Amino acid sequence: MTDNATKLREKLTFPRILIEVSIEIKLPYSIQFEDELGRCIEVNILYDWKPDLCQHCKGMEHKTEDCRKNRPTRKQWVTKIDDKKKEIQEEKKHDPNDFQVVNKRWRGRNARQKGHPETIITNTFNAL
Repeated sequence: MTDNATKLREKLTFPRILIEVSIEIKLPYSIQFEDELGRCIEVNILYDWKPDLCQHCKGMEHKTEDCRKNRPTRKQWVTKIDDKKKEIQEEKKHDPNDFQVVNKRWRGRNARQKGHPETIITNTFNAL
């Protein structure tokens, strides 16, 4: 594709063309075409902007050196301690003769439930 100035042969010192290429191939630095007299002409291409292409993940906008997926992940084995085992280990650390502060007092089932006064049900039509 060409712009109107190139198409109408105005300002031919700086022709502009659109080059569509696949992202997987390298960009061409010259192009050959045949003019109206049948001559083969080679023109060098100067790009205004070239995208950064990562060779590792095939993504754009970053280089291969900066690719996040290319970095090796650091793996480290960590032993997992169950909460129950942890509590047992903590209990073993305490001396039974030591003083322990009780944070929450246990309340029985009846102590938790607040009693509601009984609802008195009467028939107002008894007087009739």
